[in-house]
This record gives sequence, C-alpha cells and structure tokens, in this order.
Amino acid sequence: AGDVSFQAGTTASQSIASGGFVQATFGTESWDRGGNFASNAFTAPKDGVYFFHAAMRLDGVAVNRFIIVPYKNGSNIGGTTLSNTAEKQMTNAAYTSVEYSQLLSLSSGDTFSVYVYQNTGSNAGVFEKTIFGFRVGTYN
Repeated sequence: AGDVSFQAGTTASQSIASGGFVQATFGTESWDRGGNFASNAFTAPKDGVYFFHAAMRLDGVAVNRFIIVPYKNGSNIGGTTLSNTAEKQMTNAAYTSVEYSQLLSLSSGDTFSVYVYQNTGSNAGVFEKTIFGFRVGTYN
C-alpha cells in the first residue's frame, strides 16, 4: 500500500450543462506516483482497495441538485451497494462545495473517474475542483 497515489485539480471553471452527467476535468496534476492518472481518469495498476476523494465548487447559482457521481469502467456506479454519491441543494446563489469520498475494490485495469450533475435549467460553472486517490492495500 502507498505505492500508488495521485492528486489533480484546477481553479478554472468548467461549463456543465443542466440535466446531464459530465465528466469532471482536472487541468493540473500535483503528483502521480505510478503514472496512473490521465485524461481525467485513474487506471488501477494492480488489484486492491483504493480510496478516492473529490471536491468541486458551483459558481454561485441556486440549484436543486449538485452531484458528484463515481464512474467505474465508464459506467455510473453511484447509489449502488458498491458506491455512494455526494449531493447538495442550494436554494440561494452561494458558492457551495460538494465533496465525495469512497473506498472501492478495483481490479488491475479498472478505471475510476468522477462526473458532475447540476439542474439549474442552464449551463453552470464548476470550479476549484480537486481529486486524489491512493491504494490502501489488498482486499484479501
């Protein structure tokens, strides 16, 4: 454990359309031990249990739903027995953040990424995004 870790983030705003899930983009890697984070997704280099954390901030608009959703191998796994989601409602135009944390069992070659959803009725900016993850150990 500890042999695989990464952190990436950005302060640039990403325009997210209302009512659809959009993959979050992260412009800068702080580090990527093992070189497993690319194109806004992590690829597990070996079987094991991994911890992931992501945080994002909505650009000062009211919204009924602002959600971070995990994707494994290109599929939404949020709200399943394997994974949760992170969600907030903002009834005023506050600059509120939503955070997501999760332990997941991954096999070598599995991918993990996060998507964001908002339903303001128009495009909204999401900024100050960060994601990090690391291998905790094996699941045996």
